[in-house]
Amino acid sequence: MLRFPKRLSFQLTISLVTALLLVMTSIAWVSARYQEDKVLSQVKAEMLSTTKNVGLALSLLIDSRRQTIEQLALQLSEQQNSEITNRFSELADYTRRASSFENIYLFDIEGRLVANSTADELSAQASAAAAQIEEMAQSHFFSEVKMQKSSWISEPYVTPESDDLVIAFAAPLLFENEVHFVVTGTLAVNKNVLFQRIADYKIFDSGYLSIASPQLNVIYHPLYPNQLRRLPANQIQLVRETLSATNESVLVKEYERGEWLQTFYRLPNIFWIVSLSVPAEESLAGIDSYIDAQFRTGLIATLIAILLMTFIVRVRLRVFKRLAKQVQAVRSGRAVQLDKTGLEEIDLLIKRFNHLIHENELSHREATQRQAYLDLVLSTSSVGHFMANSKGFIEYVNDTLVIITGYTREQLLQGAIADNIIDSDEKAIKSRWLDALEQQRESQIEFKFKHGHDQEVWLKVHSKPVFDHGICLGHVGTVSDVTEENSRIEDLRSKAYRDELTRLMNRRGIEQVMHNAWHEAHLFNRDLVFLALDLDNFKAVNDELGHEAGDMLLEQVARALESAVRDTDWVGRLGGDEFIIVLPGCPKERAARIAAAVVESVALIKVHENQPPVTVSIGLAIIRRDDQSELDMLRRADKAAYQAKYLGRNRWVFAADMGI
Repeated sequence: MLRFPKRLSFQLTISLVTALLLVMTSIAWVSARYQEDKVLSQVKAEMLSTTKNVGLALSLLIDSRRQTIEQLALQLSEQQNSEITNRFSELADYTRRASSFENIYLFDIEGRLVANSTADELSAQASAAAAQIEEMAQSHFFSEVKMQKSSWISEPYVTPESDDLVIAFAAPLLFENEVHFVVTGTLAVNKNVLFQRIADYKIFDSGYLSIASPQLNVIYHPLYPNQLRRLPANQIQLVRETLSATNESVLVKEYERGEWLQTFYRLPNIFWIVSLSVPAEESLAGIDSYIDAQFRTGLIATLIAILLMTFIVRVRLRVFKRLAKQVQAVRSGRAVQLDKTGLEEIDLLIKRFNHLIHENELSHREATQRQAYLDLVLSTSSVGHFMANSKGFIEYVNDTLVIITGYTREQLLQGAIADNIIDSDEKAIKSRWLDALEQQRESQIEFKFKHGHDQEVWLKVHSKPVFDHGICLGHVGTVSDVTEENSRIEDLRSKAYRDELTRLMNRRGIEQVMHNAWHEAHLFNRDLVFLALDLDNFKAVNDELGHEAGDMLLEQVARALESAVRDTDWVGRLGGDEFIIVLPGCPKERAARIAAAVVESVALIKVHENQPPVTVSIGLAIIRRDDQSELDMLRRADKAAYQAKYLGRNRWVFAADMGI
C-alpha cells in the first residue's frame, strides 16, 4: 500500500497542489465550455447571416427579373393591338439578352402562343420549351395572372429536352384594366451565375447550401442531385416546424451522420427556403487548437505555481524547525520556555505550552515534596509497605519492611518474600497470590516466614489492586508481623477455650474472639460479619434417638462448619444447638456464599437411618458505624436467625435485609 511521508511540509504541499489542480481543472473545463458555447454562437450567427445574404441575393435576382417582365408588359401595353406583335419581337429580344432570360413569350387571352423572342432561330429544344410553357399557360398559368391582374412567378420545372431547371415570370398586358395578352420570360436556374456560385459555395469541410421551393421540392441540394425531388418526410416536418412562426431559424439536429448545425431562411417574395448545413464537429474544430494552447499555458502556470507554493511552504515552516530545537532545549534543561514567532496562531500555542511547562514545573515540585513526605511517612510506619507492578513484581519497599523481614531492599525487590515462605501449604499460598493478581482483586494471606536472621515469624500480607479508568496499574500492600497475635490466638485455641464435645471454641473463647474482632474492625475500618446459627429439629433427634445420637450430630455439624469457613475465620459453640461464626475482613458477598455452603452441608448430615431431618437457620449481621460493641452485632444476628426460622427454616438471611 502506497504510504506518503508524514512531514508537514510534504502534506501541505500535496494539499495545496491538489487544490490548485482541482481549481485549474475546473477553470479549464468551464473556460472550454464557455469558449465552445461562444464559438458555437458565433458560428450560428455567421451561418444565419450567410443564409440570409444568399436569400437576399436570390430575392434580388427574382425581383429584378419580375420587374423586367413587368416593365416589358407595361411598354407593350402602351402600343396598339395591331402593333403589339411587331413591337414585342424588338423589345423582347433586347430584354432577353439584357436580363439573361432563356426566352420571352407572348400569349393571347386563351393561352395560345402568339410570339417569342427567338422566333427566327427557334431550335428543337426551344420549340419543346415553348410547347411546355404553352401547355402550362393553358392549364393554370393564366388563371393566376388574369385573376390577380399582376405578375406571377411559377414553381420551378424541368424542360424535357435540356433538363434545365426553369422558372417562369409572367406579367399581364392590360387594356382598360382587362388582360389581353400575357408576357412570359423563362430563367434557367442551373445556368445562372448566382446559382452556380451557390453550388460552389463551401463552408468548413462538409458544409453546404441548399434551396427548396415553397412546395418543399429540391431546387438545389448537393445530396439530392435530382432536381425537383421531394424532400424527405423528416426534413419536410423539420422545416415546417422550424419556420411555422418565423422566416429564419437556427438549430442543432442529431442525424445518423452526427450533430449538424442548420440555418433556414424563407425568401419574402417567392417563399423559397434557403438552408445552410454544417457538421457541429467541424464548426468547433477551430476551438481545439485554442483549448490546446490554453491547456499548455495553464499547465506551465500550474507548474510555476507548484514550485512557488513548495518554496513558500518550506520558508513558512522553518518556524516549526526552530520550535522543535527550542522544545529539545527545554527537555534537556537548556531553556525554560519557548520564544514567540510573531505568528498569532502559533504564538497562542506557544503561550499555552509555556503555561503548561510552568504548571508542570510546579506539579513536579509538589510531587517531589509529596514523594519526600510519603517516603518519610512510609519509612516511619510501623507496617511494612510495598508496591508491585501489574504482573506482581515488587518495585518499591519501605524501610519498615526491610526490618520486618530481615532482608535488604535489593533482596526484597528480587523476590525474597516468596522465596522464604516455610508454611506447610507454600504452594497454596503462592497460588492464592497469583490468583489475586490475575483476577485483579484484593487479597489477604497469612503464612510462616523465614526471617533474614534465621528465625521463624508469622507475616500477614494484605494487597489491593490500583485502577485508573478501569486499567490495573499495579498493586499496593502492607506486611505485618503477626507472630505475637498468633501466639494469643493459640492461647485462645487452648483447652480453656475449647468445647470438649465439638472441639470448637466454647462460649468464653468465641466471645473473646468477637470482642477482639469487633475492636480491630472498628479501629481500622475493616469488614466484619457475625453468623448466628440455630439447628432446626435438633430436639427431635434427642427425643427420638437419644442424647448419644444428638452428640454425634453436633460433632458432624462442627466439622461441616469448619470446612465451610476460611482459615482466618472463627467457629464457636455457644451451647446446645447454637453456634457462632466470626468472619473478619469478609465482604458481604463472600459471607453469603459461606452461609449458603453451611445450609447446604448441614442439610446433608445424617447419623441414623431413622433420624428426623435436621437443618440450620442462620442470621447474618454486618458491622455498622453506630455499633457500640460486638453485642450489638450479636443481637442483630440472633434476631435475623429467628427471622430465618419464621420464614420456613433451612435458610439464611441478612439482618439489614430484614430491617433489623
